[in-house]
Amino acid sequence: MRDLRIGIQLLSLGVVAAVGIRFTLWVRGLEQGRLLGERPPGVEGFLPISALMSLRAWILSGHPPA
Repeated sequence: MRDLRIGIQLLSLGVVAAVGIRFTLWVRGLEQGRLLGERPPGVEGFLPISALMSLRAWILSGHPPA
């Protein structure tokens, strides 16, 4: 049972690390002026407030955020 728990924890760590690496590469690309597509979708799980901020911007401007 302990091995299963450790395995699941390592898998979770791997997923979180992969999302962090993809987001870091995306941000660096933006800083260098390269458009690398939209923000990686896994980031929304860590930054749920960004969805609310986009909704607020949409409501105030009348246009969906880019």
